[in-house]
Amino acid sequence: MTTRITGLATGLDVDTIVKQTMQAYRTKIDTQQQKKDVTEIKQQLYRDLIKEAQELYNNHFDVLKSGSLVRAATWQSVKFETNSPSLTVTGDASAKLGNYTIKEGSTIAKAASISKTEEELGSSITINGQSFNITGNTVKEKAVNLNNELSKAGINVSVKYTYFAGSTTTNKQGFLFESKLLGKDNNFVIGGTKSKNTLKTGEDAKGAEITGLTVSQLKYNSIDNKVSFKIDSNEITIDIADLNTVGDIENILNKSLSDKDYTAKIDTSGNITFITTKTGKDQTKPSIEVENKNGTYNKITIGFTDGNDTTSAEEIKITSADLGGKIVINGVCIDLSQKGSMNEVDYINNILESNKISVVAEKNTDGIVLKSTITGSNSKIEFSKIDGDETSTGGQDANIVISNGIGVYTHTGTANTFPLDGITFKFTGDIPEKGISVTSKQDSTEIIDKIKSYIEDYNKLIVKINTLTSEKRDRNYQPLTSDQKAEMVRLVVK
Repeated sequence: MTTRITGLATGLDVDTIVKQTMQAYRTKIDTQQQKKDVTEIKQQLYRDLIKEAQELYNNHFDVLKSGSLVRAATWQSVKFETNSPSLTVTGDASAKLGNYTIKEGSTIAKAASISKTEEELGSSITINGQSFNITGNTVKEKAVNLNNELSKAGINVSVKYTYFAGSTTTNKQGFLFESKLLGKDNNFVIGGTKSKNTLKTGEDAKGAEITGLTVSQLKYNSIDNKVSFKIDSNEITIDIADLNTVGDIENILNKSLSDKDYTAKIDTSGNITFITTKTGKDQTKPSIEVENKNGTYNKITIGFTDGNDTTSAEEIKITSADLGGKIVINGVCIDLSQKGSMNEVDYINNILESNKISVVAEKNTDGIVLKSTITGSNSKIEFSKIDGDETSTGGQDANIVISNGIGVYTHTGTANTFPLDGITFKFTGDIPEKGISVTSKQDSTEIIDKIKSYIEDYNKLIVKINTLTSEKRDRNYQPLTSDQKAEMVRLVVK
């Protein structure tokens, strides 16, 4: 324990004496601290400038931001107004003045749907042949959980709990299931019996596997805690002194093999499997030799499994008898009774393409063949029939007739947003019975305001840069030391 003698006992101010004695050293420390403070101030000023420059870019040149100067829509000088909230019309730089009329009787694309009360839903539900459990303490939780499960399964159907699950004349609250894709052909089925279910999957390319070497063999043949072995001409030496677990040995093996075209894995019994980084079939069987305690190498007996090339899912053949009613391909329901005059192959392919399913249908002499368009483990074809189900209703394609006073354009299909002559029509609700009128006018106010805003922000940044780079620092005034700051605080308080 240190005994401190203060000025009260000796008559001397020890603290002041020590402080004055150390002042020369303290000055050196303060000088370095002040240099550090100056550097940090410069760094902060640089950070502020970089931040402001980035903000200038984000505000005026980010292509994803509305109003960006690099977006064509920013330079739109023609403004469009409609007499209905169901339609928004915007134009790009090529848009021309003109008036448009959405003809009466036009219809937008809608999603097919089915509503179920909580009692009708029960504890499970089958959609497009796949079963899902209903979990959750409240109806909203059940809807959220079921939505998540549908997304994981790749079913293009959403569900929500609503008080508007009935018709236009009937009150009904419950779960509303809707197709995520619009149009009359994007239907789904609830319930029913799944029959003739066939699943084919592809495989990823694999490397060859070599077995026969064990951890116990490595330890037994170690010399001074080091063990050497050869895979063909590749010689590997590892130090197993501090490798207590199988995981340790596996890690050091893979580190040593990183440039030898092999990886290694070890099972719980200590069996080592070497895997070639080269994938595919017809690989050459290697040899493995282990150095024994007298310094010679002994060849061991190995097992060899050739690699695999990447494969696509096998074709699935569908006969004409399989095409009656509704079929499901990779979770997508196809109601062939809705195909109209279109042939079956084109109808199936249109729906698969709209759902982004990597499968195509082709006609052959026996019927239809389903083929995967990709390879590897993601290549999958699953086909089944659904009987005795409840099919969604209400889906419809768009049929929108637009006139500009000179000609007429009819938009059909599953999209409610589409461009025409540099003008984008976006329908967000039903078209009124009397149609919709669209008028336009020339207005460059927004363009001028955006250019002014950019110039003002740019000038502010340039002024700040010029000020900071031309300003001279008065080296007679260094940043305050901690003692100087404390003294200033004392004087202010006093």
